[in-house]
Amino acid sequence: GTLGKREKADIACISGDFSGVLAAEYLKIMGFPVGTVVCCCNENNSVWELIHLGTLRTDGVCIPTRTKLADTVLPEGLEHFLWLLGGDRPAVDFAKAAYMGLSYTPSEEVLKALQRQIYVSVVSDNRMAFAAAGLLRTTRCLVSPYDALCYAGVQDYRAKSGQNRLCLVLSQRAPWLDAEVLADTLG
Repeated sequence: GTLGKREKADIACISGDFSGVLAAEYLKIMGFPVGTVVCCCNENNSVWELIHLGTLRTDGVCIPTRTKLADTVLPEGLEHFLWLLGGDRPAVDFAKAAYMGLSYTPSEEVLKALQRQIYVSVVSDNRMAFAAAGLLRTTRCLVSPYDALCYAGVQDYRAKSGQNRLCLVLSQRAPWLDAEVLADTLG
């Protein structure tokens, strides 16, 4: 599809690596028509806890899933996004908390900025598998488990917000790289 002059597109990416979220924020700053950034978590939902509960436990336990790149308690690059939102203080506070294994609680200002900038969805392994199978059945496209995770997260966002804009899913991997996981996922 194409965007009209005043239309925006949403961007979806996994939560294990914040480079997608950071890239979307830079695109917004540069004036690109970016709507909502949908950050998709698996059962390791520390980003959801940060956004909705206001605290991220840096010493949490990581649950192994089929989407291993999202299996993290500390999202890679989160400190860069915190710096972009609030400067040195939030990035340094997060780094100290992570180094010491403490909980990170951002200031009210940074938390509100996080909540404005991203929508976070938690997608279970089973739901990711259902999304991958559904996409294969309806579109005849084989997608990676990470793209299926993002697709399900976007569906959550659309159901909650009522938005139905075009969405760019930042592809994490080609499906053939996860052939064993896909074979298991799709039965």
